[in-house]
Amino acid sequence: VEIRRATPDDIDIVQRLVDEEARFHATSPIFRPYVAEQTQRAVRASLMESLERDTDVHLIARAEGEDAGIIDVGPGRGSPLYVPPGAAYIGDTAVRPEFRGTGVGTALVEAGLAWARERGFRAMTLHFATANALSSSFWTGLGFEVAMWHLRRRIDERIASHRP
Repeated sequence: VEIRRATPDDIDIVQRLVDEEARFHATSPIFRPYVAEQTQRAVRASLMESLERDTDVHLIARAEGEDAGIIDVGPGRGSPLYVPPGAAYIGDTAVRPEFRGTGVGTALVEAGLAWARERGFRAMTLHFATANALSSSFWTGLGFEVAMWHLRRRIDERIASHRP
């Protein structure tokens, strides 16, 4: 597995992998709302902005000659109740289905941790959907621990979800 830092020239690769993550989250059992055109436009603008910042890094994994996955790491975000001072944050992460279980995700996390360590971060935080069983076993298997539950409730059940 080869890991490299993404540049603004990689926007199409980054967007494709992030979009794949969003589509995965729109399926059972997660069912996160996803509206393709709106999501893709908003994500592209946000990704381009973050690719141009020095404070964040998007790392792309290549395996078997293909773009296999991505991880986004930057300064910690959120309440100090669960984001300790000096923490970095893992944002977008995605590994294409055919590369899951091959070490691509672990290599991306290790590279993200190394990037954060080199910049003086002392901890790493992230979040994932509780219904995502793949993420639960992956992250806890890498030593991440639950710090806080984040709950929500729909106010209007008529607006449940949008799927691709």
